Amino acid sequence: MKDLVMGIDIGTSSIKAAVVTALGESIGKASEQVSVIRPKNGFSSQDMDAVWEAVASCIKNSMRAAKVTGDAIAAVSCAGQGDGAWMIDKSGKPLGYAVLWNDTRAGEIVNLWEQKGLLAKVYAKTVTALWPGAMAPIMAWFRDTDPGAIKSLGTVFCCKDWINYCLTGEIATDRSDGTIPFTNVKTRRVDHSILKELDLSFLDDKIPAVKDSFSVIGTVHAAAAQKTGLRAGTPVVTGQMDVAANAIGAGVVSSGQALLILGTTSLLTASFGEPPGDDRNIGATALHAVDKQWLRIFGAQSGTPNVDWMASGFNLLKDEKGRKIPDFAVIDKLIEGSPAGARGVLYHPFLSGERAPFVEPNAASGFFGINALTDAGDLCRSVYEGVALSAKHCLAEMDFGVKKIAITGGGARSDLWCGIIADVMNCELAVPEGEELGILGAAITAGVGIGLYPSYEEAVRSIVKEDRHYFPDPENARIYDDLFPMYRGLIDSMKEYWGKRKAFLEKYPAEV
Repeated sequence: MKDLVMGIDIGTSSIKAAVVTALGESIGKASEQVSVIRPKNGFSSQDMDAVWEAVASCIKNSMRAAKVTGDAIAAVSCAGQGDGAWMIDKSGKPLGYAVLWNDTRAGEIVNLWEQKGLLAKVYAKTVTALWPGAMAPIMAWFRDTDPGAIKSLGTVFCCKDWINYCLTGEIATDRSDGTIPFTNVKTRRVDHSILKELDLSFLDDKIPAVKDSFSVIGTVHAAAAQKTGLRAGTPVVTGQMDVAANAIGAGVVSSGQALLILGTTSLLTASFGEPPGDDRNIGATALHAVDKQWLRIFGAQSGTPNVDWMASGFNLLKDEKGRKIPDFAVIDKLIEGSPAGARGVLYHPFLSGERAPFVEPNAASGFFGINALTDAGDLCRSVYEGVALSAKHCLAEMDFGVKKIAITGGGARSDLWCGIIADVMNCELAVPEGEELGILGAAITAGVGIGLYPSYEEAVRSIVKEDRHYFPDPENARIYDDLFPMYRGLIDSMKEYWGKRKAFLEKYPAEV
């Protein structure tokens, strides 16, 4: 059997592909930037054909970098940005631009559903809190504003499903993308009563059939082969949403494991064997690509931008390739002089509002506890600790045991920050080798789909390696356990004042 597979990771602004060996080594990589189209405030879209062209270019260039032809590739699998709406018409052509996961045009629809109690009803069945960038409110927006599009609608995809369609002509989705927002966690099937409650019954036959993430959806057709350089007839495996792919690439395939992606957002996802059941209307729940596993997903709004803001505001920057970036050597030296708990200074990392583990668009960052003894090291340490406390807050709201957390993203490059996170969360942290975990997860899925690996678990055991570990310091962990209730209590106290701040800024925009 051929032992080279193609893994593709379709992000919001960047697309990456790699030729990957059976041992998980990328021997040829390529990437392309894609534009996000924002014609109006709150709109976030992409040209579907442009995304396909970029994927095709990445496939061709990654094989060129690996010095192989399409005949060497045993299978292809994609991971892609989740949610949003990637629509095709009844002839199979894009129905306008794709609407992305971070689009907020349907915000008022979500507010109306909340007032009517519909969000709570949907959450009771899906254990997913709807937000404007989810497929349901987006399609309600088109129903209300563009009935012509609804009349022409053939299928509504997620991102990677559109690329699979371009490669194979087959219409399907996988279990991870297919869960949100219409799957009932008890039946593990699309719940058509949800469509009826939201007045979206016109989608009954517009949602793709759900397949296992490791199923072979079809094969590369002749036109796609000519465009990509792949061999016609190459198996295409269904793939999964990017969160699930990153979890697999980090080795998170069993209950009690979690992944913290510390990047622009701070996303925590954990794997568990039973569907959750609660009425708190927070976070999202999706079937994992791994059989009999679920993912609970909490995406906090701000992660590393808090450190960027701190470095810029405190002039802790250095020049690198013509741009200013945080000088972590200087920052870490300052922080090392401050004890755990930053001498009672607390920081809330809400630079862009918050969406997990609570939803509050008006939330704002702030320091609490500054006095005459507070120094720059305390302030900087409190920023590191604030992001870590936000992740701890997400983990606490998941409400089930996690024994180990893999951490990746830009923040994982800081040894000091990783150590603080381990102490704050009172849990072992592991940094996986490599940075392209989405590609690796997609490649592993391709291998499972064609029998290159007997299971995800076996693939992870042989491929996924850990670069370094962090274990919590018991004394520091005790300090943070005592600090955490204050962190949460201040959030509750500030909600009223965040609303008042918004009203003040609306009244006096020029003076602020």
